[in-house]
Formats: sequence, structure tokens, C-alpha cells
Amino acid sequence: DWWDGAQLYRDWVLPNAVWTSKGPISKRSDFPTWYLENGLWLNSNWLPGTLNCTLGDPDIVEAFAKNASKKLGIPYAIHWYCWEFYPFDTNYPDYLPAKQGFKEAIERLQHLDIHVLPYTNGRLYDINAPSYNEKSASLYTAKDSAPRMNCRTPYQPIEVYASGQYNSAMCPATTFWQETMAEVVTKVALAHNTDGLYVDQIGAAGPYTCSDPSHGHPVLGGDYWVSGYNKLLTRMATHNTPERVIVTEENAEPYMGNLQGYLTLNAYSDCNMVPAWMAIYGGYQMSVGRMFYSEDLENLGAGFAFKIAQGFVFGQQMGWFALTGVDGIGQVLEDEKYQPVLSYTASLSKFRNMTKEYLVHGRLMKGVETSASA
Repeated sequence: DWWDGAQLYRDWVLPNAVWTSKGPISKRSDFPTWYLENGLWLNSNWLPGTLNCTLGDPDIVEAFAKNASKKLGIPYAIHWYCWEFYPFDTNYPDYLPAKQGFKEAIERLQHLDIHVLPYTNGRLYDINAPSYNEKSASLYTAKDSAPRMNCRTPYQPIEVYASGQYNSAMCPATTFWQETMAEVVTKVALAHNTDGLYVDQIGAAGPYTCSDPSHGHPVLGGDYWVSGYNKLLTRMATHNTPERVIVTEENAEPYMGNLQGYLTLNAYSDCNMVPAWMAIYGGYQMSVGRMFYSEDLENLGAGFAFKIAQGFVFGQQMGWFALTGVDGIGQVLEDEKYQPVLSYTASLSKFRNMTKEYLVHGRLMKGVETSASA
């Protein structure tokens, strides 16, 4: 069955893959204690589509986060969107300035054992960002080409998201992009004393077969995309400190050795899925959260409780529900009828920490089969 198949891969991948060569997370020095003990994530205001960026204002996020802390009574982490002055999905990687009061709000939240990771993007450059022309960033974008490759055909693909801005995917094999993202650590995480960074898209978006020969990688082939991102993550780590973590979107296994977490939104989107990922990589990685919707509050939060319970059983850091916005679950924290669901969530988070030898550092074992006699 699926579990037996997962063990065949686990038996091969753990001793042989580059991304598991650092050993289990219990042996790694880049997993801080607060992160290993964290059981729950919230986010400020995420939803599919265009975000209402006023909901990322420091006074709004701080108020909702403090209320969540009061209601839950446990430490947790928050993924903060729209913390920067510019609208969401614009101006990458020129994030600064942050909104007024951002750093001060972080400090106050940290005093309540709330850990903050702001959103950044590890892959895109807004071609209208001020530094795009100043730094000649177009030289370092991933280039596509016609099948009959020659020096006249490479072109720069453009990606457009809900903001409507034109973005270029950067080639991770270039020292320019590696150093640019390392500077984001310094300018955002260190300067504002965050508990790390969420770096979007690295683990989710597929590679371009880059055709730019000036980037120093094989043209239209090779492992340069994965090796380039691993160099990028390594360079980010040299600018980072051991108490700060890097979390990316989705669970691409080749980056496991150079970051601390995967936001598994799509990997855990099906309620009927099997936890093969955890059966393979239990004890070697940290998976974070899934998507929550307002519909999860129906029937006194039955869907919400189901998703929390499934995350617990699968060994995840649970949650990642939004405090505000169209699909915000902030009303869970406001309405007393949902207090049993909140208490249940807090209890599982505490129990996860009490049993982290198994649920964090252990491996998912095969389910017990039961049968009823006639």
C-alpha cells in the first residue's frame, strides 16, 4: 500500500540524497527551540486573489494577534502579509520601507510569545521596481527561447499575478540574485528583528529552462535551478542568525537541507489525502499549515476542527488560518460559540510540544488495521 511504498523511498532517500545529508532536524543547529516547540500558525490576511492590504497594517494585525493570544493562551507564529508600504505583489525585491509601526509591533508581539515571519518572494523581480533598471536586473532574469536556440532568440518571460504588475522570474544560478536575496535577510529580518522570513515560490514554482549563456550554467538543461536555489538559501543563511528560520511555499524536497519549513498549502489541500510525505520525511523536515476558509466554521467549526486534527496526526505545525479578510477566521476568536474549537486547538498544540519526541522528531508509522466481528 501507500505506506509500504513510502518506506521503500525513505530507505533509499535518507542515506543517499544531498538534501538529507545534514541528518534529522534533531541534529541540526539551524532549527531554533522556539520553532521546534511551535504548534500553531496564523496568518494576517491571506486569501486567494487580491489582498486588502490595509488588513496588514501594524495596528490591525497587532490587535487581532493579541486577541488570538488571549483566547488561545499558547505561543504561536504569525505569517504577516502586506507589512510593507507597497501593495502586495509589487515592487519585489524593493520591500522597504515597512509600514509605520511594523518593527515596534513585532517587538510587542514577541513579548507575548508570538513569533513573526513577514512575507517575501524569493523568485520574482517587479520590472517596475526602482532597482530593476538601476541594477540592470534584466541581465539576470531567466531567459526562455525558441526550440532552435541561438543568440537572437532568448527572451524574458513575464508573469502577472492579481496585482497586475509585470514580474520576471530570476535565474537562481546568478550570483546577483543569490546576493539580492541575502540582502533581504539583512534589510528585512535583521533590521526589523523578525523571527525569520517566509520566502514565497521557491518550493512551489517549476524551473525555467534558462537559455542565457552568461549565467554560467548549461544552456537549457542541467541541475542549475535546484543547485542555484540551494546556493541562494545557503547565502541567505550566512546573513541570518540561528534563532531565525526560513520557510518557503510547498514541499519541494531538494531544498530541505537549507531551510527550516514548508508551507504545505496545496500538498495538504485534499481531505482524503494520505500522508506519504510525512511517512518518508518524518523527523527530517517541518511542514506548516494548510488553507482554511470561512466555510470551515459551519456546524460550530467542524471543518476547522477536522483540519486542525489532521495536521496534528500528520505531525505538522497546525493552522495557518487568516485573522482577517474574506476568509478570515477572526470570528472564531470573537464568538464564544467557537470557544470549544479554540480550546481543542490550543490543547493539541500543547500536546504536540509535550510529545515532540514523536510528533516532531519521530516518523509516521503504518496505521493500525481494525476489524469488527459479526
